[in-house]
Order: sequence, then C-alpha cells, then structure tokens
Amino acid sequence: KIDIPCNMELKDVKDGVATFGGGRATLAFAKGKVTEVTDNSVTVQINDEVSVRYGDLASVFVAVGDDIAQNQLLGKYDQTFTATILQKGEAVTDVVASETEITWKI
Repeated sequence: KIDIPCNMELKDVKDGVATFGGGRATLAFAKGKVTEVTDNSVTVQINDEVSVRYGDLASVFVAVGDDIAQNQLLGKYDQTFTATILQKGEAVTDVVASETEITWKI
C-alpha cells in the first residue's frame, strides 16, 4: 500500500499501471536502490522481490546504484507519469486505488 504524495493526483489505473498527474516532480513512493535508468524511466528495487518502475519522465535525476529515500526526487514529467509495481520482474495487475492511496496486491 502506498499513500499518494500530496503533489500527485491519481488519474487512471489500467493493467497494473497507475497514471499520475497534478505536479511536475516524480517522488519515490518508498526507499530502495535504483536498478535501471533509461531516458524516460527509473526502476527502484524495494526488496528482494518487489520494485517500482516510474515511467514517462521528461528528465531523470538519479543513476543506477543510487540509494533512494522515500519521497526523494527521481525526475520530472510534463503532463503525467506512470508507476508500475513489479514482483520478480512481472507487473502486478491486482490494484485497488482511491484519491489518497493505491494498493497493489502482491
């Protein structure tokens, strides 16, 4: 379960992918370690089995190997960004969401 930071607004959830808007800064939902970075995405490993992929970023401010704190700035986005919980590399699609929190059932 993740409390949605006050600078974000949940726009949609489809096939396990949550789309957020409401600001321009993408903050880490939980502490972890950056395991992958592309031009427009960041993957943060939370524990041995679970990671979060943040996508549709316009700018990325972290690098592979960085230790990340909860609510740390990962990057910026233009209109929306996406977040997907991965369990052992596979997207978790069982999601329950409200205006203030989102729960991926792992």
